[in-house]
Order: sequence, then structure tokens, then C-alpha cells
Amino acid sequence: MFQDALKLTLDLTIGNKTFKIPGGNVKNFHVDLYPYGFDARADFWVSLDRDVDLLFYAFTGQDRIDARLSIQAVHNLPTPVPDPLIVKGLVTRKSVREVDFEEVEGQPVLVRRYEIHFRDAARVLWRQHFPTALYVNAKMTEVIEAQIVEGISLDMEWDALDAICPVICLGLGASGNGASFYDFLMWLVRGQNGVFAYDTKEHAYTLSNAKSRQRFPQTLRPAESGNYHVFLPEICRHDVNVMNAFSESPRSEEISQDQSVQGLRQDVLVRHRTAEDFDTRKALEQEKLFQREHEVNISFTEFPRKTLRPGSLVVFSPDEWSKKIVIYGQSFRMYEIHITAEAKNQEANHDRDAEYTTYQVEMTANLEQKDNSWVHLPPFEPPRYPIFAEGKIVSEVGEDNDKSYMIYTDDDTSQDFYTVNVPVWNKKVKVPFVPDLVSGHFYFPDFKHSRVLLALHYDRVEISRFLDWGEGVRLPMDTQGNHVLFGHNATSETSMRHTFIDGKPVFSTRRVFGQDTELIQMEESAIILQTKEDESLEAADETFNVTPKVALTRAQLTMKNQEAVGEVTADFQATKAGVNAALGGAIGNAEAELEAMDTDISGKVNEVSTMIEAAMEKLSEKVGILKGKAESIKTELKQKIGSL
Repeated sequence: MFQDALKLTLDLTIGNKTFKIPGGNVKNFHVDLYPYGFDARADFWVSLDRDVDLLFYAFTGQDRIDARLSIQAVHNLPTPVPDPLIVKGLVTRKSVREVDFEEVEGQPVLVRRYEIHFRDAARVLWRQHFPTALYVNAKMTEVIEAQIVEGISLDMEWDALDAICPVICLGLGASGNGASFYDFLMWLVRGQNGVFAYDTKEHAYTLSNAKSRQRFPQTLRPAESGNYHVFLPEICRHDVNVMNAFSESPRSEEISQDQSVQGLRQDVLVRHRTAEDFDTRKALEQEKLFQREHEVNISFTEFPRKTLRPGSLVVFSPDEWSKKIVIYGQSFRMYEIHITAEAKNQEANHDRDAEYTTYQVEMTANLEQKDNSWVHLPPFEPPRYPIFAEGKIVSEVGEDNDKSYMIYTDDDTSQDFYTVNVPVWNKKVKVPFVPDLVSGHFYFPDFKHSRVLLALHYDRVEISRFLDWGEGVRLPMDTQGNHVLFGHNATSETSMRHTFIDGKPVFSTRRVFGQDTELIQMEESAIILQTKEDESLEAADETFNVTPKVALTRAQLTMKNQEAVGEVTADFQATKAGVNAALGGAIGNAEAELEAMDTDISGKVNEVSTMIEAAMEKLSEKVGILKGKAESIKTELKQKIGSL
């Protein structure tokens, strides 16, 4: 802990009006800065003896409050003066305490003490956001952009977000789900090995492939950074085994690492129909398997004269720190900063309306190796899948009332699928064409307009069960019957029934096509075979329906068009990744050279500074000698004048 004078400015924007609180009125504040955002609180006095408290009524209302806290040292600042550390967010909690004076006539309220807690905008707003939405053939960038609201600025530089996905489901409003959109985003970043970062200077967020790279590290001196503590994270001792449970292409591949203990592994069970999907998942798991490097916690002995933020690169000054220490000569990235400050004098009128006052300050920071790949994220609750919604089977075959079905085939995977309309979002999705709830002995495709319960996962949809009997299938209860109905409609179908008449079982099979009917019926002591023209039925039109072929051809053309777009996108992403890799290597080499130059320049600057300081010391000594001689001569002159 140290004592320092700090210049503060606290601005509160409520509605269209901004209230400025002078630094001298702020008696306590606390700031926690993280790579993904910040938490802060502050309290301050407002005196009413001279002015009217205009803040009170706006503060106690329900309008949104934007808080901006600026922090800067006062003394011994370098030239040019660095920018202040600024945190800007939304107030989440607030309170006010009034102090009345009994000894004053009327017992007026002369001072109020306000307290606020505020956070970065995304954590405040997106933690109250629980969207339930279905996206088809969309990019994750489109999904995220649809959730951005006023106060949140987000830049997306993550290649994985540009892939076109057949289905993306946000099921955050479903019963039993406790995950907000903010939780969903953190879950996505952790699972897909991305980076979510908050820029304290720009007050903006970034989704990217890797952490930002800065060119020039700032130097930390022993005089300002004091004690340090090195933390060594737990070593990963397991391998990873990726297993494909798809029965037609079973596969198991191990990803090993140098520090693993034989026999320890984490199995990742997937079910992918294509080798490409399996290889993509294996590459992702390989990227996530790495060892965390050591981290450093430092305690400051004075408020830094250079502005430090999460993401700032720092180096322990080679000329002032011992070469024997473990952190010597290494570049670190600052990922957390914690500041707690209490005004030395807590009285309302002390340094009232002044720009700055003196605080007792405790300031610490956590640092990681510059090339550490570990992404620091806040605690989050994973979203729960699947969620459930109703859908209706789509078929372009036959008339609207026909019980027809239509099956499509994916050329890449050879997987057959239905098209199902989901009315609540008015979206059509692909659902695998599989036996669903019956064994492979039965072939009963889902017919047009069938109501089905869909299980919507994050990236796929499945049929959970059926919700309705087909038209004409259900039998009266007094028959205690069972019924299987084949065909399109009442003029083109085959019915198999088992019923009870007078308590005796009757089994019948009846075929209808227009007015032509055939019946086979087995009952007590009789088998009935019957064929006849039933004039009460409508005649069937003998036509050749080309709708199935036309619809299937159209669907195949649509899929091929989407596949072509996907291939072009994949080629672009691959080229982009290659260019980024080459650019990253060039940047890395340039950074290494610049850091080496920076170290040489810093050494020469320190050498010149040492020479200047030595010269100044010698000059001070000579000035002291001259002053002494002048005093001696002055004394002698006074003595001579006095003797005259």
C-alpha cells in the first residue's frame, strides 16, 4: 500500500444530462480490470449548503446511468503526459445516504453520500439478454450482430464466425436454461478456442483468432512495481483421444503431448459422417491442448507514471532488475489490474470540488507470458441443449391434402433428409431422414403436414416424436381397434384394421383407388374376398405427376449452389489463413528486431541518464563549495567593516 495524490473525474450521464463529480469529492473507489471487461465502484459526497443537489432526482429514478471514471497521477509525470486510465460502463447498483443536522434549525439535509457500482456494457446488457432464435444457412457473425444493442461496440476478426452453418439455434429463453447470451458467447469462445477481449482505451470488444500483438513493451522499474510473486500453473498430464462413433466410419485418433502420464487421457466422443468433419474437430482439440506458462503477480509502490491496461506489454527494466531473477529479460502481457483507493481525509468538505486529493492506494497486477495462448474468460453457465419446438413436414409432391412425402439427398455426405417448417420462426430446416422411433423393419416416412416435435441443438435439428394421428387413422374407442393406413388420400389408399365386433376380433384389408375397391376380411367362421366399383366414391384421375422429379431437381440445384458458395468460402478462408500466418511470422520477426533495438536504445538512454546524473551531482558539489566560499568572504568583509 502507498500514499499518492490522484486526479479523478467522475461523470454520470442520466438521460441526456451529464453530471460531473470533481475528484476531491470522490472519497473511495475500486477498479478491477480484466481482459474481458471490468468491475468498478465509487462513492462521493454532494454538499447542499451552497448549491442545489440536481443529481438526486435523476439518480433515484429508473433511467439508465452511464458512468465514466478517469484516474491519473498528479506528480512527477513524464513528458508528454500519458493519457489517464478511463473506465466507462453502466451502473448496476446504486445507493444514497442523507445526513441531516439536528442542531440546525429545521434539521435540513446538508450532505448526501452517493455510491455506485458499474461494469462494462456487454456484461451488464447481455447478461439480461435471453434470445431464442433459429437461423438457417447463416454465419455466426450475423447471429451476433443481431444481438448488438446501443452501448456495445464489437469488432469480429475471428475466421470461424464466417463459416456458413446449416442451422444455428439460440435456445436461451427455454425453460430450465439459466445461460444468458453473454454466457453463450463465452461458451462459444471457450469451446471453439477463440479470443474475447475488451479494449479499455477504446471501450470496445473484439472476437478474434488470437490475442492482440503490441510492438513496444513498457518498462517496469523496481521503484514503482515493488514485490512480485511468480505463479506456476498446474501442468496438463493427459493426452486427448478423439473418437468417431459413426458406425459406418468408426475412427479413433490420439493427440499426445510431452508432459503426459501414460494411461491418462480425455476422450472426446463425436459422431461425424465425413472424414473432413472429424479432421476439423481433431485439429480444434489439438489447438486446445497446450501447457500454460508461468504468471507473475506484482504489487505497486506508487501509481504508475505510464498508463497500464489489460493487454499492455511490459518488461522488467534490464538495467535495474537483477539478472538472477526468473522474470529477467522476459516480455509479459498484463491481463488483470486491481486498484483500491481510500481518501486520506473522508470528510465531505475536505478538498471539496478540488481536482485531486490524497489517497491510500493498494494496486496489484497479474501478468502472463507474452506468447501464452490461454484465454482468460469470466465464469459462465453453459447453455442447455436441446430445446423443443413444433414443426410440420414439408413435401412438394401431390396435392396439399395428400399424405405424400419427399426425401432429399446431400451429395457430399449421401445423407437423406426431410425439410421441416418451424412455424414459430417461419424457417425451413433440414432434418435427417432416419427411422426415428421405429426399427429398420418398418418404412413409414413422415408425410406432408405431419406435426412433429423437434429437438433443436446448437448446430443441428432432430425429430423427437410425432404429435398427431393422421387424418382417418384414429378409430372409435368402442371398436378397441388398431389401424394402419397407407396412401395419399381417401380416393387412393390401403387400410389394415383389427377391430372387435360384438367382442369378436375382425381383421380386414381394404384397397381404394377412385371407385375401384378390394376387400379381404377375416371374421368368425368366414373369410370375405370382395372387389367392386363403389359409385359413392369419386373417380380417380389417371395422371402422371412430375412434381416429385421437378421438386427434387430444384432442391438438388439449390444444394449444389450452396455447396459451391461454401467451397469458395473455404478456399478464401484457407488463403486468408495462409496470408495471416505469413503476416504473423513477419510481424513476429519485426517485433523481435524492434524489441532488440528498444533494449539497446533503453540501455544507451540509461547510460546517458547515469552520466547526466553524475555530472549534476558534481555540479551540485561545486555549487556547494562556491556557496561556502561566498559565505566565508561575506563574514570576513563584515568583520573588517565592523573594525573600522
